[in-house]
Amino acid sequence: MPLFIRKTFPQFLFLLIGVVIMVISFVSANSIISQSDSLPLAQRKMYLNKEILPDHVFYPIFMVFDRVRLTTASDSEKSRLQISYGWQRLDATKRLLDKGYQSLSFTTLTKALKYQNAGLLSAKQQLSVEEQKAVFNQAKQFQIEVEALVGSFTDQQQHEINGLFADQIHLTELLLN
Repeated sequence: MPLFIRKTFPQFLFLLIGVVIMVISFVSANSIISQSDSLPLAQRKMYLNKEILPDHVFYPIFMVFDRVRLTTASDSEKSRLQISYGWQRLDATKRLLDKGYQSLSFTTLTKALKYQNAGLLSAKQQLSVEEQKAVFNQAKQFQIEVEALVGSFTDQQQHEINGLFADQIHLTELLLN
């Protein structure tokens, strides 16, 4: 075998394996599967909008960017980001419900509540009293909007949402003390 082929073949093989892995990942990521029932929640789609929702093909990439921003943020900025991500997921929940993706909107709402709760806990520890009051007012509005959506879900889903919601109410009360 010529020297050129011996040197480039391993590189070509690794590149080919990488491309195959990327294609398999892209194809398998094209449908969103429920972790509890192993049922499809929605089919990922490619569309051009100002905002990318969890049903978009490239949504996982944007989630990675969100994680990187959270990881690299200062403690006070992390609190603000978590609260912002909670609001973004809440908005995505509403849009997904409008599209008829009830199960996907449920998982998105639970993520919204988890981000909001983490942000509230962090706000108590990291933000000034004045900033905490602003966060408290936003949390009250967040709660009102979540309450308006709860009826869109099954009884079991409502139970899980109500548990996260109770945590949020408790954390909001902590902000006041």
